[in-house]
This record gives sequence, structure tokens and C-alpha cells, in this order.
Amino acid sequence: MLNPVAIDLLTTRREEFIAAVEGHRDYKRYREQVEDASGQPNTEKKKVRYERFVRTAENVILRENLRLLDDTKRLQQYQVIVEAESASLANVTPTNTDASAGPPN
Repeated sequence: MLNPVAIDLLTTRREEFIAAVEGHRDYKRYREQVEDASGQPNTEKKKVRYERFVRTAENVILRENLRLLDDTKRLQQYQVIVEAESASLANVTPTNTDASAGPPN
């Protein structure tokens, strides 16, 4: 059973109530959580997925073109780059561990 104020907020004062809810400082975060929970990716996630797809497609096209050109040297160079990009940064060891020495020359 709703009290009279709640009924009033849901009927005659609904615009005021909606504005108050949407104006709350956590409303944007709430909407993001609702979108995530609904399984519908938000526009930023869609954009990131699209960019990843385009980058992957470009990489596939580049590799195939290098193969078709039969340029073994460039294909090997490309493969070295791909392997380097796939490596974890956790496995990279710094060449200069002495912070006081400054950058290498």
C-alpha cells in the first residue's frame, strides 16, 4: 500500500520525481550498471569492439598481402612485431635498473 505522497509523486508530480532521480549524482553509474546487466553493450563498448575488429581485419589483410608479395624478409619482420606485441609486459626486464643513472644515451 502506497502512502499519499508516493502516489502523488507517481502521478501528478511525476516530472518532478523523474528529474530528481535523473539529477542524482549516482544516476549515470546506475544506468551503466543497468545496461551492463541487460546484456546490451553501451556505445563505448560497441566502439571499442568495432575498433578491435577493424584492427584485426587490417592485420589479417596486411599478413595476407605480405604473403602474396612473397617477401620473406618483410613477412619475418612483421611476425617479429606481432610476437613482440603479444608478449606480456611482465616478462620485459628493464635494461637500466639504477633510477639515479637517468635515461640511457
